Amino acid sequence: MKTAITIFFVFALVFSNSIAETTTVEVANGKSYSKCVWYNLEDDATTSAALNAWDLSILTKGTNATIRINSGAGCRLWEVVGKTVDDFGNVIDTTGLNTDQTKFIEWLDSDESWVVGAFNMGKNGFEDNGDFGWGEYNMSTHAISGKKLFIFKDLAGNYYQMRIEDLIGGILYFSYADLNGNNSKTVEFNKKNYSTKSFAYYSLATTPGEKLDLEPSAWSLLFGKYMAMVDDGQGGKTPYNVNGILINYEWSAVKVAGQDPATVTTPTNDSFTSNISTIGHLWKHLNQDFQWEIPSDLCYFVMSPDGLIWKIVFTGFEGASTGKVIFEKTPVEPNSVKDNNGNITGNFAITPNIVAPNEAMNITYSTNSNNS
Repeated sequence: MKTAITIFFVFALVFSNSIAETTTVEVANGKSYSKCVWYNLEDDATTSAALNAWDLSILTKGTNATIRINSGAGCRLWEVVGKTVDDFGNVIDTTGLNTDQTKFIEWLDSDESWVVGAFNMGKNGFEDNGDFGWGEYNMSTHAISGKKLFIFKDLAGNYYQMRIEDLIGGILYFSYADLNGNNSKTVEFNKKNYSTKSFAYYSLATTPGEKLDLEPSAWSLLFGKYMAMVDDGQGGKTPYNVNGILINYEWSAVKVAGQDPATVTTPTNDSFTSNISTIGHLWKHLNQDFQWEIPSDLCYFVMSPDGLIWKIVFTGFEGASTGKVIFEKTPVEPNSVKDNNGNITGNFAITPNIVAPNEAMNITYSTNSNNS
């Protein structure tokens, strides 16, 4: 059953959280997008780091076995076909590294899920019978044991052979060496030391390598460069380095196009997706004069893990000169209705989202009940 009610306000309506206030926010990740910036919707706090500050990122949340690479800054990863962790330390012939897929397979981070990094080889062990790409879950030891040998190119252009050995009790062990097996290093990385963060980071550039704590404990959106899968014009996808916006782990978002952002109805909770690039890089485009344009009928809604929702409307982008993004942020109320047991029983929508004195407001409520 769906009911629409129109109420005409003679005086200002006061909600439990008062009338939502729209604020303008500016986030800049530098000339040529030289920084990555973590931004928090709740308090507008930003934290930045040089884009080339790290080579590997390790998802610290839960029992995830995620290891990602800094592809936005130029890192690359190949699986050495037919080799295992036991082959680590032997000389590797890299002939055909970029051309012979019978010997080497290049892997990329997922641009849809934080859980699937390049080292995970397209797999999430929670959904793939314990196969996490670089390693496999052992029912006896309750550890994830390494099984693959990789070649890794770091930000400085150096090539290494690398293996991920184990993830046991939240401690990750991995080793890397020169392609001829010399200068081997083994790293013990305790994810629990970064339990308040989504990711911890590692740089191979220093000797020895360095563990890095870069991001804040609370953030919503990451502004920066990453490798995205874009349309190749022939019905397929191809990897391409872009500058865009990714949502944090366990956050969700939804894109709304073709509607006036000022009067758009907040989507229902089940419309939100955990795809980390829901905002991504396509909210702006270059016109025929090579000027950046933003559609006027486009907005996004972003939801925190505890159900807080913000509407985001992009209003400006300065491109590679400054990397500055300008957008309007409005907190909105969730529009799903739950019973005392937490089950969603219906949805309601309020339009417009911001109501001025003496302005009409439409309230639409739909119920899952069959009762009239």
